[in-house]
Amino acid sequence: MRRHDAADTPANYSGAALKFVRVNAGATALEFHVPVLGDSSDFPTYSIATAAMLLRTKVDGSGLEWISPAGASAPALTDLTDVDNTTPATDKQIIYWDNTAGKWKYRDDTFLALKDTPAAYTGKGGQYAVVNSTEDGLVFAQGVSGAFSIDYSFSTTTTDADPGNGNLRVSNATQNLSTVIRADLLDKYGSDWSAALATLADSTNTVKGYLRLYNKVDPTKFIFFTVSALASPAGYKNITVVEVASSTASPFAGLDVVTLEFTLAGDKGATGATGATGAGAASFTALTDAPANYTSAGRKTVRVNAAANALEFIDAPYTLAFYQEPIMTNAQIVYKFIATVPFTLPSGLSGSYANAEVASTGNVHFDIRKNGSDVGDIVFNISATGSFTLGSDQSFAAGDILTITGPATADATLAGVATSLKGYLT
Repeated sequence: MRRHDAADTPANYSGAALKFVRVNAGATALEFHVPVLGDSSDFPTYSIATAAMLLRTKVDGSGLEWISPAGASAPALTDLTDVDNTTPATDKQIIYWDNTAGKWKYRDDTFLALKDTPAAYTGKGGQYAVVNSTEDGLVFAQGVSGAFSIDYSFSTTTTDADPGNGNLRVSNATQNLSTVIRADLLDKYGSDWSAALATLADSTNTVKGYLRLYNKVDPTKFIFFTVSALASPAGYKNITVVEVASSTASPFAGLDVVTLEFTLAGDKGATGATGATGAGAASFTALTDAPANYTSAGRKTVRVNAAANALEFIDAPYTLAFYQEPIMTNAQIVYKFIATVPFTLPSGLSGSYANAEVASTGNVHFDIRKNGSDVGDIVFNISATGSFTLGSDQSFAAGDILTITGPATADATLAGVATSLKGYLT
C-alpha cells in the first residue's frame, strides 16, 4: 500500500514539490503545506502594516514581537537574562562579570570597588596605597618620609638586648653620653615601625640624619643626636648616635613616655666633572639673564624672577613648624628647637601662619624666645587665627635655641594650635 492510497492522505504528489506534511486544521487527515513564520503560535502575524519593522524577543520571554526601528524603544541591557536587572544606585558605575552568580553586575567606578584594593578608607587618613607582601593587591600603609616620630616607654636598662615591645633604652646610664639607642620595632601602642626604622641610615652622607628624644609630657626634657649607622638585631634596632645637645645629663626616668623624632639627611651629591669652557660666557654672572655679581648673595639661592625673563638671587627659605594638640597648661613650652644650620626669622614674620582648631576665649600671647630671651609674640585674640610680632630680624647660629612658651595662665579653650614660622638660611 502506498501513502496516497490511504484515505487520510493527499490523493497524489502533484504540485507538492518541496512541501512538508502536516495534520490539517480539522485534525482529520494529513495535507501538504509550505510552512511560514507566521504559522508559529509564538510568532506575530504580519501584513502590510508590519513592513520594514524589526522582530525581537518579548521582554517576558513569551515569544516574538514586531517593533518600529524609529518609534519603539530599544531593548534595555537589563532585559538580558544574564545581566543583573537591579538599577544601579549611582551614576558612573561599571559592569563586570560575576563568575559565582553567572551574571553581569554593576559596581561603583571607584578605587575601593576594585577587587585588588582595600575595602574602605576608614582610619586610613594620611596613609599610602602600597603593594601587599603577597604581591597580589594593594593595601593602605603608613608612608615613610624624611621625618617621623614614634612614642616609646623608656627603659633604664642599658644592656644590648631587645628592650621589649614598645620600649626604648640607651647604652649609658648617663643618658647624654650614650652612643647607641636601642629601639623596639613596635611603638608603645603596638604599631609596627619596622619599615620606617629601616630607613634611618639610608642617606649616603656621613651624618645619616638627626634624632631627638624628648619627654612627650614635658618636651623641655630632651637629648639631640646625630645618627651615623644602624644595626638590626632580631626584634629591635641599634642606632649609632653622637650627642649634640641635651636638657640635662639624664632627662628621662623609667617608664616615661618618650618620643623618638627623626629627620633624614639628604644624600651626598656626586662631584661632577669640570666642563670645558664654552664659546659664550665664562661664568654664571656673565650671562645676560643672570645677576651681574655675587655681592651680598652669600648663602642665597637662584630663582626665575617675577617677570619670568631672568634669574635672581633670593634668600633660601627655611620653615619651622609645630603642633600642640590638647588644651595647654600654664606657661607650657610648646616648641623647642636647636638650630643645626644658621637661619634668620625676619622682622614681623611675614609669610608665617598660626591657626587653632578651637579658638581662644581671651587674648593669648605665646612668647618667642631666642636662647631664653623674649624676641617676639604669637597672639590669639579671642580667635582661631594667630598674628605675629617680631621687632627685628632674629639670626640664629648653629646651636642656638628657639623656644615657644605659652601664657602664664593657660586659656580655657584654645587647643590644636598649628604654627609655621617662615625664615631663610643665612
